[in-house]
Amino acid sequence: MADGLFPVGLNPEGLWLRSGSDKQRDCGVTPGRRLASTRIELLRARRQLQRVRHGASLVRRRREALVAELFRAARPALDLRERLSSAATEAAGALLDALACHGYSGLANLSRPARVVIVELRPAVVWGIAVSDVTDRPPMVRTLDARGTDPGLTGPSAADTALRFEQLADLLLEAAPREQRVRRLGDAVSRATRQMRTLEERIVPDLERQIGTVRRQLDEREREDRLRLKRLAMRSGPGAAQSSVLGGLDVSVSAAIDDDDPGSPDRS
Repeated sequence: MADGLFPVGLNPEGLWLRSGSDKQRDCGVTPGRRLASTRIELLRARRQLQRVRHGASLVRRRREALVAELFRAARPALDLRERLSSAATEAAGALLDALACHGYSGLANLSRPARVVIVELRPAVVWGIAVSDVTDRPPMVRTLDARGTDPGLTGPSAADTALRFEQLADLLLEAAPREQRVRRLGDAVSRATRQMRTLEERIVPDLERQIGTVRRQLDEREREDRLRLKRLAMRSGPGAAQSSVLGGLDVSVSAAIDDDDPGSPDRS
């Protein structure tokens, strides 16, 4: 998923993976910071809450896509693991038979010259995760002539051991990119899960709690101002008109703030 799909201040890869100020700077939210009891802070917190909810929704969708991709890649990787386990067991048994016939020094002499295997890799990206695919590799299974050994000195046990290990190497080259993809997809799913739970279970409730606290403080302050203005109006007759104007202005500002919040309980 491209970074442009995330709201400003939300990093899709590094969000909540670091600690301290870096973690807070990633989404612009400081959970432990107390909001000031002002209308500007209340409006800013409500906008921040909308961005955090949007970011949590995007992280959830990305996690679902990663899980689906992981399931598609896991089954072939599991099948290859079973084949690798069986091939490794057979190769180990053949190696023991060859050691019994030729000894360690004899097998070391038969293994020369060393073989150089060149593999071509192509970088790929799956949901923003860098992986690699094997595009070209030489055939690992060779004949006796290709191995450069004397058939009379090699013997059937050593030839069978070489064949089985070449088959094992061929399976390893086939399984390596699949294992890498599964591992990196699993890490990405785990990371996205931590991000989603942090946003939904920590940041959003904390912001909602602080917004509710500031709203109650502003309402209480508004009621105190209205009561103070009424008392002043009762004590001074000429100032009654001015007090009523100030009270109406305060009510209009409060109504404007309620209209700006789509989820405000005061809005019908």
